[in-house]
Amino acid sequence: MPPASKIINGRKRCGHCKKMKPVAEFSKKKTTPTGLYCWCRVCYRLARRTAARKENSVNHRHHLRRYGMTCADYQKLLEQQGGVCAICRKKNSQSRDGRNYRLHVDHCHRTKQVRGLLCSGCNNKIGVLEQNNIPDLLQYLGPTSQLMLRPVCPNSNHDTVPI
Repeated sequence: MPPASKIINGRKRCGHCKKMKPVAEFSKKKTTPTGLYCWCRVCYRLARRTAARKENSVNHRHHLRRYGMTCADYQKLLEQQGGVCAICRKKNSQSRDGRNYRLHVDHCHRTKQVRGLLCSGCNNKIGVLEQNNIPDLLQYLGPTSQLMLRPVCPNSNHDTVPI
């Protein structure tokens, strides 16, 4: 069997699945002798998805570091929330194809303080609300609105969000 670093008749062996595949199934990489990745695109994508889903993945730890959190802090906050989104109480985010994703770390952009864990939908809605002027929004909704306000950033009286 030829090594993964050789191209024979326009085909190359994937270093992961060990199958001979057309070179078109490999991404380009200038720093390798063949100019191609050693794994085919299918194997590379599968490995990336698997790594990203692991609870202690490098990506997850790096992302949490932005907020001064560890994986243990994330787990503790998730347990405090009962394993659900802090707003809608859904278990976790799901994509259209049904794959599960972790809850997002919600934080105040001004103080960098973590507020809780949210599903994708609630996280996006909070982002939109923060970008708009809430008092103008409430004035527009008028007295028919049942909205009440609470501060979203502790020790801040100008950041508010409807609940």
